[in-house]
Amino acid sequence: MISGKWGTFLAVMVAITIPLEKLTYASLVPADLFLVLMMVSVWPILLRRNVKVYFPLAFAMWVIFVGSLIATLSAVDIPSATIAMLQEVYLYVAFLTLANAFVGEKERRAFQIAWVIVAALEGVLLLSGRGGVGPDFATSVVGRGDNLEDIGRAVGTFQNANAAGGYMLISFFVALALPWPKNRWLKAGLLAAHLGGIVGTGSNAALAGWGLGLAVFILYWLLQKGRALLGVVGLGTVVVGTALVFLYLLWPAIAPALNASSSESPLFAYLRLADKLGKRQVLWEDGWRILEKYPLGIGPSVSRTLIDIGLHSDYVAFMVERGPLGIIGLALLVSEPVLWLALTHRRCRTPDQLWATGALFAGLLSVLSFATSHEVTHGRSVWMLLIVIFTHYTLLIPALAPRVKKLTASVQATLGRA
Repeated sequence: MISGKWGTFLAVMVAITIPLEKLTYASLVPADLFLVLMMVSVWPILLRRNVKVYFPLAFAMWVIFVGSLIATLSAVDIPSATIAMLQEVYLYVAFLTLANAFVGEKERRAFQIAWVIVAALEGVLLLSGRGGVGPDFATSVVGRGDNLEDIGRAVGTFQNANAAGGYMLISFFVALALPWPKNRWLKAGLLAAHLGGIVGTGSNAALAGWGLGLAVFILYWLLQKGRALLGVVGLGTVVVGTALVFLYLLWPAIAPALNASSSESPLFAYLRLADKLGKRQVLWEDGWRILEKYPLGIGPSVSRTLIDIGLHSDYVAFMVERGPLGIIGLALLVSEPVLWLALTHRRCRTPDQLWATGALFAGLLSVLSFATSHEVTHGRSVWMLLIVIFTHYTLLIPALAPRVKKLTASVQATLGRA
């Protein structure tokens, strides 16, 4: 159980092992071992004790599951759809386990600190790997990577650069929300390592999501200070001015790179933006043609059967694979965390609480932006972000305090007898 050394250890190990995707076996990563141990530890206590169990996102997941079942009846690839649904059930149960296990600020904070430290190390690995000074396994350049999409990009401990970019994007905002470390320079260094990791992956979507999230966070914070107009004008001026200065000063260095095709160029991954957008447009057009033939969907993850690399967008994939119910479920899945943050905002009493709420909201929006061109809802780090948002909500809502105290007392009693 989270309330205790064993539970805290399991939560920290989940945070530490989530990036180790290169060690994937049968779609399982090392983090799954600790998630399963968490389930085995938590649910017996919850079921044995008279404690209220939360089921956040249950309705959204039910709608998605029903849409997936109906779509699977298309019989395009029933085995793949069935496996995908089982994986989603597992991820949701893991989410429920942690959602009901975190009963105190101390335990959640240990989880977040472990997460952001490991992510900072991953960021250093990614940035150094992109510079060609990291270990071979962490870099995907000509002669080192099998995936042509990842040429010229760092992958770190992940299987591909986009997965690494999404993880670093989420980690940045989790780190921003955490009131640790107190020293501003250390905090800046930690965030710089996360940003460096995003840059190292060469992920346009992750970098764009980071820019959107940071802009939203700055605007949110200025609104709390009563400087909304100043914030909008100032932010717009800074963005436009920085872009113009950047182009003016660095154009002589950028222009030759625009015509360079070498994957050794530091800008290689970003200069292929037009090519990537063109490929996605073709994929999405294929997806809509499939939808015309199967209006109720073809089943989760089945697009990879018809289109080898999938649809590269959660929004398109949910519509094509799960039909109308699937996209409605996805909208519900997104809306509930937004509601949690809105309710939390109204309960914030300190600057740290407001800061964390704004950072988590920005992080959620950055993920939604990233999902436009990538399929990310099956990623464990996305569900871990939802855990952080939910626990931030539960720990700040006074009405939930009696449940937290009761659960803590039950756990302590159980551990005491053991």
